[in-house]
Amino acid sequence: MKKPIYVKTQYKDTLFRMLFREKQKLLELYNAINGTDYKNPNELEVVTLENAVYMSIKNDVSCRLIKLPTPKFVVFYNGAEKQPERKELHLSDAFEVQEDYPALDLHVTQLNINQGYNVALLEKCPTLFQYMQYVEQVRKYRQQFSLEKAVQFAVDYCIKNGILKDFLLENKAEVIKMSIYEYDEELHKKTLHDEGYEDGFNDGFNDGESANLIKLICRKLQKNKTPDTIAEELEEDLDTIRHICDVAKSFAPEYDVNEIMKELNSSSHALT
Repeated sequence: MKKPIYVKTQYKDTLFRMLFREKQKLLELYNAINGTDYKNPNELEVVTLENAVYMSIKNDVSCRLIKLPTPKFVVFYNGAEKQPERKELHLSDAFEVQEDYPALDLHVTQLNINQGYNVALLEKCPTLFQYMQYVEQVRKYRQQFSLEKAVQFAVDYCIKNGILKDFLLENKAEVIKMSIYEYDEELHKKTLHDEGYEDGFNDGFNDGESANLIKLICRKLQKNKTPDTIAEELEEDLDTIRHICDVAKSFAPEYDVNEIMKELNSSSHALT
């Protein structure tokens, strides 16, 4: 009888980080993102934090004024929800008081690396392209088999077809365990998200999370953004966003959140 695979939830590495912990592959990715052509992977300085990888090229130019490297933040998206090819995320969108020029902000570029998106980037970075192919295979097999079997079949398929072959042969057991954990976590988050929306509509818009969501929507309405755009930027359910926007419009341009919540609760009870 085949022994079951037990997933250790204390893993600190993700499959993506496992794949790019080799400096040569990391330099390949760095060049693809930045349009550069650096050759020496030893010039890469890597600082790894939990759930994050930071990359920089050492500056060998000496001068009196110490120059700070220009920061660039990139998020690679390969989730199951539909996302645009490229999206700019802003920390200031979460600020309670919106300002034209906030004293502190953070801009992050989200790049969709699912199949059919950012083709030029994936062509420049074969490792990233093959990583995308592996993820797609897992999802394909997941439609017919259990998660454990889907991951095992995907690994075998990729090895047979030369997709991340050397990496998978060397790390097969660890990749299988990590992939099962990651996909279980993704499904778990989606389940909580869906249940949260259902509970939110049943219980009304009373909690702090709902109030914060309404605040964010109102700020974006003040910027003349459409419900479709707001739903995309906030990664929220479109029907929920449209419902809130419809109610909020009658309170423009001040958008009193408390009054909007009262109206939303009133309309929710009327529907029931």
